[in-house]
Amino acid sequence: MGRALLLIVSGFVIILGVERLNMDHQQNVMLQRNSNYGSLQQSRNIASSMIDVGISYLNNDITWRSGDQENHILGGSGNVSVTDPSSDPSLGPYDLRLDAKGTYNGVSSNIEAILRRTSFSKYAYFTNYEPLIYFVSKDTVKGPLHTNGTLHIMGDPVFDGEVTSPNSWMGTGTPQFNNGYNFNSNTIQLPTDMTGLEAMSATGGLSFNNDLNIQFKNNGKVDISQFDGTSWSSPQTYDLSGYNGVITSYGNITVQGTLKGQVTVYSEKNINISGDMTYADDPQKDPSSTDMLGLIAQNDIVVEDNAEKAHGNSDLNIQAAMMALHSFRVQDYNKGTMRGKLNLLGGIVQDTRGPVGTVNNQGTMVTGYSKNYDYDQRLLNSWPPGYPLQDSYSIISWKE
Repeated sequence: MGRALLLIVSGFVIILGVERLNMDHQQNVMLQRNSNYGSLQQSRNIASSMIDVGISYLNNDITWRSGDQENHILGGSGNVSVTDPSSDPSLGPYDLRLDAKGTYNGVSSNIEAILRRTSFSKYAYFTNYEPLIYFVSKDTVKGPLHTNGTLHIMGDPVFDGEVTSPNSWMGTGTPQFNNGYNFNSNTIQLPTDMTGLEAMSATGGLSFNNDLNIQFKNNGKVDISQFDGTSWSSPQTYDLSGYNGVITSYGNITVQGTLKGQVTVYSEKNINISGDMTYADDPQKDPSSTDMLGLIAQNDIVVEDNAEKAHGNSDLNIQAAMMALHSFRVQDYNKGTMRGKLNLLGGIVQDTRGPVGTVNNQGTMVTGYSKNYDYDQRLLNSWPPGYPLQDSYSIISWKE
């Protein structure tokens, strides 16, 4: 009996010993797994940080291509390299690829990020400076808005796109920020050098020295007449398909009509809009539309007096991405009575906000136009020929 009991007890001891060994082994495995998982997560953090380092270098110097190696970052090491379209034809003309590697405790992770240098066309509304001109209750801005100045608001304007500025808005009322806001954003510098556009017009585009009157047609052609200081020439017809889409002049340019194609018009002086300026294929009705217009003026873009009456309408329709290196404004904005709505599909980029109308003390429009600014979603990732780009990059894809 005693011997049998001894054998039973010995068996339990052996079993418990085996179980303890198993438990110790499982614990060691779990500890190792947790350690490996923690190292993996940290190596990913390091790789992600190296992507941020690369973007920071690029945003300080868009020509940076040398890459970077960090031997002491987040307790490990990392590196990042840059590939441009000349080395990888699969990249778009304004894309770069950042390849980053992070290593921690002998465990490594890799991240690939595709960046794109975005165009100023991405903004439905952009200003460098905001004088004492108000957004009021009837105003609607449906795309991204940025100002380096301070927004002035009276009443209940509606902002359907993200609103960014280094400064909080001022005024009274209850504006609707339906897609968020950031009043602590960075300042964004406007471009000043348009030699690239001038070079494009000289080598495959249309380049002029005189004042121009441009009438776009819905058949892909354009009529252009010139003023030589004495008289206007007869209109000459150009087929846009035979050019690269850039039209420039050292003189003032007047535009209106219906565009079929992709064109950027640049004036060394002013651009005047004398009537509706629209697309043959309206992207609001046909998402496959490729029609796209850029209007860029070294000085002002001006909506001419009575432009809304050129087609018998009380409203004025403009479909374009516009950039005025001084102001976008309405001629005689403070005269007469209320004209109707300024319906814009595209965007307005300007140095100093120009007036389009006046309001009374209640925020009601009295003269000029109320604003109905809609955003052409296509302009986020594509833009008219030669349209100026920002000196910064945004991430468009991320792969781990």
